[in-house]
Amino acid sequence: MKTLTYLAQIIFLIFTLSSCNKDNDNIKKRTPGYFVLAELNNSESSSLKSTKNVSSSSFDFGDLKASKEFYFLLVNGGDEPIFNIALSTDNSHFAINPSQINQLSAGTLITNVENSGIIPILTFGITHGTNLNGVGYSELLPMGINTSVLNITGQTINNGDTIDINNSFNITVNAQVMDIELYEGSDKINLTTPKGSVSSNLGGLGFIRVYSIYDTSRISIKNIGNVTIDLFYGDPYIQNNHIAIFQSDSVSIKLADFINMLVLDSKGTITDNSRIQLGNDGKGYFSIVKDNHQ
Repeated sequence: MKTLTYLAQIIFLIFTLSSCNKDNDNIKKRTPGYFVLAELNNSESSSLKSTKNVSSSSFDFGDLKASKEFYFLLVNGGDEPIFNIALSTDNSHFAINPSQINQLSAGTLITNVENSGIIPILTFGITHGTNLNGVGYSELLPMGINTSVLNITGQTINNGDTIDINNSFNITVNAQVMDIELYEGSDKINLTTPKGSVSSNLGGLGFIRVYSIYDTSRISIKNIGNVTIDLFYGDPYIQNNHIAIFQSDSVSIKLADFINMLVLDSKGTITDNSRIQLGNDGKGYFSIVKDNHQ
């Protein structure tokens, strides 16, 4: 009887150890590292509660009036570290910084990120009309929908082996542009070739481009951009006449006898500086002078 009892105890011990080994095997099983991109709502916020779109593979930033930077957290959702990380885009107007990261530690999902050490903040810059780094104007994005793919590559560990990983994230913006065509009768005036300039403090410009017309009392302006333009016009000191020009619409306005100052306001939307002169208030300025009064 004692022998049977002893044998039963041994069988129970073997079964228990076997179960423990299985549990240990489950514990040792680790998930390879993988990328998670999270947009920061407010780059100045120190709280990670400002993140959104944690598991998204696409980001639509909506209307873009001018060059702008967006901010992301790049985190590691797995149990193994990610290393040799490279970041790139397929559109020259879209830039990511930094372009390389040495390593992302394991277990840095947003829910645990505050206890996971340093997490890199990515700066995603979209150039549309103004330089993001420095001063001056740059090339406009094509008007309307623009896309770019942010590609992130790296290496991680899977069952003791080094493997390559790759994730792509789609970025979309709607590039807005303020632009017009100016007509004297049926003749289009070339906005890139003004006749000269006139002194003015409007928009902090100092001098505003002048276009001359012949003895015509009215001109027409067509909105060829993709934003509504509020047109204000009058003499060089007071522009108290107002009319809204909606997309693809044209308006005709009556001119004063000599110098006419026109102001284009589309709430800070960028324009082609070779065609429309932008003031430091984000408004476009130009003047028209009747040729027979010069």
